[in-house]
Amino acid sequence: MMAVLPMGFNWAFHLAHQAHVELARRSLPEAGHLRDRHPAPRIGAGPGYVEHGMLIYADNNNHLGYSMDKVAEVQKTMIDALHEHGLDTHDIQESAALAESLGVRIDGLGGSVGPTPTRDWRLDRALWALAARPVIDGEQLQVVVGHMTVRALLHRGLMGILRHAYIFIEESYNKRVRLWPSVAEEMRVFRSLMHLAVGDFKAPWDPLVMCTDASLSGYAVLEQQAGAMQSSAIGRWDERWRFRREDGSRVAPREVALESKGVFTDVATVLPLVDGEVFGDIEIDVDFPDVPSQTLQPHLWRLL
Repeated sequence: MMAVLPMGFNWAFHLAHQAHVELARRSLPEAGHLRDRHPAPRIGAGPGYVEHGMLIYADNNNHLGYSMDKVAEVQKTMIDALHEHGLDTHDIQESAALAESLGVRIDGLGGSVGPTPTRDWRLDRALWALAARPVIDGEQLQVVVGHMTVRALLHRGLMGILRHAYIFIEESYNKRVRLWPSVAEEMRVFRSLMHLAVGDFKAPWDPLVMCTDASLSGYAVLEQQAGAMQSSAIGRWDERWRFRREDGSRVAPREVALESKGVFTDVATVLPLVDGEVFGDIEIDVDFPDVPSQTLQPHLWRLL
């Protein structure tokens, strides 16, 4: 019987998280779960929707729903289950239309997800300082770019701004030089636009579907009017989720980070060691849904 998870034990975080998930499954089996590599549950009334959902992250649990009374009810059920197993809770928030969690602010009435003011202010001050072109090394800039990347997760369009910053990090990783004008300009543009970059979970799905692919002979773009419902059914699944590492070939993120110190100097960390396609490391998730065959009928598509 495991009574304690020691500090520094590699599996402690995962086991604590899974224990929380299992208690939630037993206590609230009807709840939708926000999980990595899966589309978010549809919260609402009607077929295909759930009345409430949960986002669990280790010892944190965020309850979501369209009824404040229902959210309060399921939160109490979950807290009672945790207490029953000796897991005390704290920092309990009452159900509300405006909530903050893990540096993110969720506005239920406005339908937006953005950063907390404190988090954006800290990044704003850092970018303001970098726009003045201080003397800095690539390793220090990499830390700021990491925060910028996390900020861009709320609106992926921000990631299109950065280019020269990555080159500066590579060429000046271990030496202090004055920040290039091109990098300072990227910091200024990012700082100016990030306040507009929020997620809108009430935005409708575009009925226009586009299909792209490339080959040795060229590049093609097609489109069709599939309808908002079909767009939603397809677009809720990220194509990258179709592939995963085979069992036994996964490497822990911490190990990857520690082994990637030469990523800017050792070409083997970026390019494969053999020519052609590499087999064996990646497998296809058989549970990943394919695009419906009726959507792929050639006569429905128009070549752009």
